[in-house]
Amino acid sequence: MKALARAVLVLALAACGYGEGTNALPRSSFGEPQDALNAKASATLLVSIVIPETTTATDFISPGTQSLVVVEGNYTVLGTFNTLRTSRGCKRSHSNVLCRFSMSAQTGRQMLSFRTYSRKSGKGYLLAKSRVFKRIRSGSNSIALSLRGITGSIVVGLSEAQPLIGKPAVIDVIVTALDASGAVITGKYSTAIKLTDSDTSGATHLSRKKTGNSAKELTLAYNGSGAVSAAVIGATAAGVNDANSTPATLRPTTTAGETISGTAAFSVVSDASGNVAAYIPINGAASADPGGVIIVPIAKNGVIAQETRAPRALRPAALQLTPAPDECAPDIVHAQLYCISFGSNVVNVAGYEPSNVLSPLKLLGSTTTDAPLAGVSFSGATCIICGIAFDPNDDAFIIATAKGYELWPVAPGATVPMKTLPAPISENFGYNALTNQIFSAWYGTDNFDGRLSGYTYSSGFSGAGLDVIDVASSNRYVLATPSPPLNEPDAAAVDTHTNIGIAPEENFTNGAYPVVYIDDLRQPPATFAAPTPVPSPLPSGLPPYQHGAYASPVVVATPSSMLLANANEVDGCNLTYTAVDSVKDLAFFGEEYCNSDYVAVAQLPTTSSGTLGFSNYVAAELPATLHGAFASPLDPHAILVDTLSGICEDCGILFNYDKSYVAIVDLNKLIALNPGGGEKDVPTTDTLKGIVIYIPTGDSSPPSYYVRKLALAHRMKRRGALSGAGAAKSKGRT
Repeated sequence: MKALARAVLVLALAACGYGEGTNALPRSSFGEPQDALNAKASATLLVSIVIPETTTATDFISPGTQSLVVVEGNYTVLGTFNTLRTSRGCKRSHSNVLCRFSMSAQTGRQMLSFRTYSRKSGKGYLLAKSRVFKRIRSGSNSIALSLRGITGSIVVGLSEAQPLIGKPAVIDVIVTALDASGAVITGKYSTAIKLTDSDTSGATHLSRKKTGNSAKELTLAYNGSGAVSAAVIGATAAGVNDANSTPATLRPTTTAGETISGTAAFSVVSDASGNVAAYIPINGAASADPGGVIIVPIAKNGVIAQETRAPRALRPAALQLTPAPDECAPDIVHAQLYCISFGSNVVNVAGYEPSNVLSPLKLLGSTTTDAPLAGVSFSGATCIICGIAFDPNDDAFIIATAKGYELWPVAPGATVPMKTLPAPISENFGYNALTNQIFSAWYGTDNFDGRLSGYTYSSGFSGAGLDVIDVASSNRYVLATPSPPLNEPDAAAVDTHTNIGIAPEENFTNGAYPVVYIDDLRQPPATFAAPTPVPSPLPSGLPPYQHGAYASPVVVATPSSMLLANANEVDGCNLTYTAVDSVKDLAFFGEEYCNSDYVAVAQLPTTSSGTLGFSNYVAAELPATLHGAFASPLDPHAILVDTLSGICEDCGILFNYDKSYVAIVDLNKLIALNPGGGEKDVPTTDTLKGIVIYIPTGDSSPPSYYVRKLALAHRMKRRGALSGAGAAKSKGRT
């Protein structure tokens, strides 16, 4: 189907065969007196129904079901039954509710209808229904229910939301229908769904593999053209309001996979079967615990994992790695993970199966780098390899070491390292694969050539900067005159759609609010000040290099809620984790060193010419898990943004301190709490119900002894610093 206008594909995802495709209330005739109906009956009909605690992959019965109505013919109500645990005929069966009902019916061939509702007594929204023809004989007649869910809302997802430009792809379109109670409809549902494609260039094409009812059989063919910057795949259905339909956005790019906004500590990947997995590195608390990478199922076959009150399971099967990893960078081009330990110069390479992301990981090999074992000193600690990210342009991984940023090839046999980019390094650097540039927010007392950067502040640090490093040319550009002066920029992220960078300060700056620098990186390198040679002496073993300067109309955002999030400053709270959703241009923030955890979302400019700043900003404290507070993790920054089909199009994802839970935050729903724009603090965690999903990992692995010791030293040092007015605050490397 060539797209001459908006492409439209109508798919009867489940055969209907009869009307009532909407969430209609029961007809008034349903209230006909029961005794009058039963007087005509001469047989008994036995019906059993199991109300599950959570949606299962079997025939659909909604967990939100509170009543069942049985109808004979078109209007004769045989019975209206409540289906709660305390209802007559119902009892608890494991974690489900089992109900058995008996009613009178007429003999002969009958048409029977079964309808479930969201409230008692056949009231509320219609959740599911079915119709069967059955010969009723004298005596007892049993019938098994097979229901079709009634669609109340729709979520469209793509198995690959950011395909590579120049590489044709057939992408699975995953349509998730939910009933009016919010339960995912499994099995069949009785509403035809019409898909639309906003692309008019012809670069994309909606189709289905074969005739059938499964939503997983829908595909979007992409021809690899760069003519389409974004294609919105929407869905409509009878009885479903437009506001209850969440589209998916295809945004072709020169990179792939999750939004690349820096060095995340873990990875989330999905496959065409609706499986979603989080690969989380664990660094054991003792030498007897070697550590490795665990696989946390986020969804299986399109069904989202649920938080339960059951005790945590034994530690899930892990790929053991030596040294135990602190951080793993994703590479979905080769289906690999590159894992580092802060105390080692070794990079381990693990592989996963892209057709089944829940299958076991495999160790593919390891690379011993030339990262100096003396490491890089930040205030309080050192790290040998301080961060890692995958570079698809050079088919290499980038590591941050005492030598600067180094490129190490993925393919065997190539020269190693491929390239060394001398520069002060960031612990959590940003990377824009579209421009092949590193956005480096750095600070440190001896961060190898900080003395050459031209930054010297009264904070006591010899240097801090927001640098743009062009990987192709090896040139480094430093921000000319940041105002207020930089103190401890601890992370950076880049919106690959607009090339706007953000970098939060991890502590108060000059006694003012914590700030976020919003940096305009949209200028091409040619407009930056010409690079000039850096004078010697350089640290031994480093090649000579050049750096220039760039002048950016940097905007400093100071939401007062950042001060609120840092109110427990004596415990070292820092709203400094950051990642960027480059589909909707949303910045996501998390905290470090906190006993509870604040998150925030901010709306960045949505076009390359947009005005710098946050047009909307919402901050909220995460609710407690079933096992206690969601305490924030330490370094490396455990935060990323991804599209999870059937969960949310724009998900902020992070894990907690002991890696026992993964939190998934729907960024669109969070920022929608402030429809008027500006700034908003969510007053209670109850507001986040339906916005935050907790997935238990089955593991409880606190950071390593090395990390926890540094954290304790950091907190003690911070308490001492706070006892004196204006004392500088510093951070321990973890």
